[in-house]
Amino acid sequence: MADTMGRFISEFNNLHDALMEKADSNDDFFSLLKEMEDDPIISRFKDELHIIRKLRNILIHEKKTIEYDIAMPSEEVIEQLIFIRQQLIQPHKAGEYFSRKVFSFNIDDSFERLLHFVNKNNLYQFPVFGEEGLAGILSHNGITNWLAHNYTNGNIDLSNVRIKDIVADETTYYQYEVIPLDMSLFKVEEMFARNLAAGRNQYLILLSNEKEITEWRQIEGIITPWDLPKVLNLIQYQ
Repeated sequence: MADTMGRFISEFNNLHDALMEKADSNDDFFSLLKEMEDDPIISRFKDELHIIRKLRNILIHEKKTIEYDIAMPSEEVIEQLIFIRQQLIQPHKAGEYFSRKVFSFNIDDSFERLLHFVNKNNLYQFPVFGEEGLAGILSHNGITNWLAHNYTNGNIDLSNVRIKDIVADETTYYQYEVIPLDMSLFKVEEMFARNLAAGRNQYLILLSNEKEITEWRQIEGIITPWDLPKVLNLIQYQ
């Protein structure tokens, strides 16, 4: 029990040191949590950290007046302190887990070529480029809606259809943001939460070290709503 208590206090102090370094402040633990409440990592774990802070205060201050232990931190609490400190120092980054090849198309490509790649590679979102760069992210649902609207007399003639004919309707596009590969997954989760709460269900994130994407080679990864379970699994203590 004494070893568990010692490890808990040690890891609590280690986390306090990490907070002070990140905030560039020598404030107490409580004040640092208040100062850093907009930090995505602190924001996610603030409730747990306040409970742990209270437990630490009980263990330290009550020990002076009571001869027995009135509470004992669990191994899970200690491991959680370690996890949060590690994420503060070196958080999981988007590029580490979601860098991948992203199929893209030119706005003048034939619709038949697009359908071929969609069927072959199970694509659901695909960037479309025009003369001025990235025109948007075409959605699987957008294609389905376009086909439904243009289905007449039992068939659709696709021989002369170009992608630009489909994307003329802006509702076929995904809303997206571009982030650098070194952005933390905690920030990624915040971005998805904010957009989904605003009703933007067709939202995704592109990974690029360029602020403005002008060609397909600059896209180095993608994070879609289908990836959210993986994001959440990585940023929460197991």
